[in-house]
Amino acid sequence: MTFDLLIRNGRVIDGLGNPWFRADVGISQGRITAVGRLDSSGAETVIDAKGKIVCPGFIDVHNHSDLILLREPDHTPKVAQGITTEILGSDGIGYAPMSPKHLRETTQLYHAINGGLPEHVELWQTIPEYLNRFDGNVAVNVAFQVPHNALRLAVIGWENRAASEDDLKQMARLAAEAMEQGCVGFATGLSYHPHVFCGLEELVAISQAVAAYGGVYNTHMRYHLGDQFLDPVHETLDVARQADIPVHIAHYLISGVDTWGLSSQRLALVDSGRAEGLDVTYDAYCYPAGSTTGMFVLPLWMGADGPHAMLKRVRSPNVMAQILDEIQGRERDFYARMQITYIGAERYREWEGRRLADVADEVGEAPDALLLRLLDETALELGFTFHFGNEADVQAIIQHPAHIGSTDAIMMGSSPHPRAYGTYPRFLGHYTRDLGLFTLEDAIRRFTGFPAQRFGLSDRGIIRTGMAADIVVFDPATVIDRSTFEDPRQYPVGIEHVLVNGTPVIADSAPTGARPGRALRRG
Repeated sequence: MTFDLLIRNGRVIDGLGNPWFRADVGISQGRITAVGRLDSSGAETVIDAKGKIVCPGFIDVHNHSDLILLREPDHTPKVAQGITTEILGSDGIGYAPMSPKHLRETTQLYHAINGGLPEHVELWQTIPEYLNRFDGNVAVNVAFQVPHNALRLAVIGWENRAASEDDLKQMARLAAEAMEQGCVGFATGLSYHPHVFCGLEELVAISQAVAAYGGVYNTHMRYHLGDQFLDPVHETLDVARQADIPVHIAHYLISGVDTWGLSSQRLALVDSGRAEGLDVTYDAYCYPAGSTTGMFVLPLWMGADGPHAMLKRVRSPNVMAQILDEIQGRERDFYARMQITYIGAERYREWEGRRLADVADEVGEAPDALLLRLLDETALELGFTFHFGNEADVQAIIQHPAHIGSTDAIMMGSSPHPRAYGTYPRFLGHYTRDLGLFTLEDAIRRFTGFPAQRFGLSDRGIIRTGMAADIVVFDPATVIDRSTFEDPRQYPVGIEHVLVNGTPVIADSAPTGARPGRALRRG
């Protein structure tokens, strides 16, 4: 039997949680064609994996690669940690289907998360046009979720109002069309604009349309709802009940000093939902800090009528005085926990990586006033890492059986959150090998077979004959992250080979420059 590539002598972990077994893996035309004791004489390329783990490529179910992957198609920070597939449209922030006007506005509003439009790629309007831009042009595969922002913009625009009955029908129809065009689910970001203005009825109507195609509802919950802790979960479970759809909760972490130690209450709701018969899962990264755009701290009403109106309000002395009145009274510790990741103004770039409170002291301003000034002078292009979590809750959340690993990586600025470079090696090295929170088989299942099953990627996530050859070879004794909050742009060690559709994108721990990724369409 001949192979394009043969991986020999490795300890194979299949992605389903089964115990490892020793085998060779033969690959031809981008597929796994044999697993077992194989003859290497007919192989064009041989990788000796003696002493190494051979497993499926990691599937990142929560990321912000929608534009940067087209701008920087080698995607080295992600492939270097073993990622071979990314599910786009996280937090309901997507860029298709979208008119040119809405595409420009969305790019401006979320520049601190996703950056600008790719300069050397022809722009798009439809989902098929957008997905076609990835085929054979990027290092990893992508799948796409129906983004809530695109539906709202197409039907309602940036208005702060509930959807009418006719609006609901139009959004449901657009969601069904998106599923027919290959989407794998429906994603929302209920703290972001314009979807922050929606009601439960809207979530249910769209989810029902997506459920008819076997899709999943993936949500950044409405964290400002009710008690701002358990009520957002209750709303999510209501969508699962009323729409009869599987629910996946994004970045299910504890954020806020007043909620430290309460992860058990959040997890109990997942357990009660599943006991009731609701299909509930979630993802989480392995750091006690989050990251997002600086405008996240503004009152929600600021986003009505779109980014131009928001920026006009930011630049209005009267409005900013009103905002200061609303946010004053926060302790200095609040701003000391905000680490600047990205500033879209060259003259302030040296502040990236520093805590907002420290910079405010240095320049002699109140930290809340400095925050608003930077949003003004950068035209909303301001990003932060928020150090509001704690390690005990992280460990409790990532060990739950409903947990799937993810990065939630934002790669803007000189000082991004270290999850962009180190998430999966940190899971494998620190939490699995060093702390023993997982077996290798369980950890890898959470990155591969489990997310593939959850999002309907039927030919990914498993080492088995006939499956796509998305494969990682790593050293279990040395794999570890090196990215830190102080020095985040550091690549991990121990990830030695990464194959996407049978083509090496990492070989001997170095990027190859190959771009074999493609868009994975539902069905």
